[in-house]
Amino acid sequence: MRAKDVANAGIIRPPLIFLFSLLLGIIVDHQWPLRMSFGVAMQFMSAIMLFGGGIVFVLACREFQLAATPIPGNKPAAAVVGTGVFRISRNPIYLAFSSMHLAAVFWTQSLWLAASLVVALLFINRVVIPREESYMERKFGEEYTEYKKRVRCWL
Repeated sequence: MRAKDVANAGIIRPPLIFLFSLLLGIIVDHQWPLRMSFGVAMQFMSAIMLFGGGIVFVLACREFQLAATPIPGNKPAAAVVGTGVFRISRNPIYLAFSSMHLAAVFWTQSLWLAASLVVALLFINRVVIPREESYMERKFGEEYTEYKKRVRCWL
């Protein structure tokens, strides 16, 4: 039986990658605290990044819903979504997760949380996104290729 043709059939879902990296950063930071000094202004900035990431996430989910295509990469995509926040970034949900993780970095001033975000972003950028984009190109061909030419991967 042929494997399901989806963007990301793996067990490790992208939200879990971000969550796992955040939890790992917190655990390591608890054992061996390493602090950076950002100052009080960065704690205010963390609130803005957390709120902004949440808004981007909700807006991205709304665009998927309006296009009647599933959000999870382990389900077949029904459309190329190029409206709303997807006009600015091909990966606004990953951008939202990154912003919320960075908010935790600024709030805690933890070097370990910063390192765990870098690891998550490397994995997302080198493994997850290439798989998703390959799938989208196979499924939607020229429509997705044109979208890639118009919109950056991140920002």
